[in-house]
Amino acid sequence: MAQVIKLVPAGTLPAKDVLADAESVGLTDAVVLGWDKAGNMYFKSSYADGPNVLWLLEQARDAVLEAGRE
Repeated sequence: MAQVIKLVPAGTLPAKDVLADAESVGLTDAVVLGWDKAGNMYFKSSYADGPNVLWLLEQARDAVLEAGRE
């Protein structure tokens, strides 16, 4: 039988709280990904090149998967 992995905690935080927290830690670069009120994907990055954006997204993916295994 497969093990069920819980990847995210129950509940959600408002985007403004997440963005305020990100600002408070002094990020030097960022990738923002989410959904707007109409259900459209929103994507914005401080990186101008795709490879750096993809690398950061892959690092985040790995962190989410590792957190789900703990």
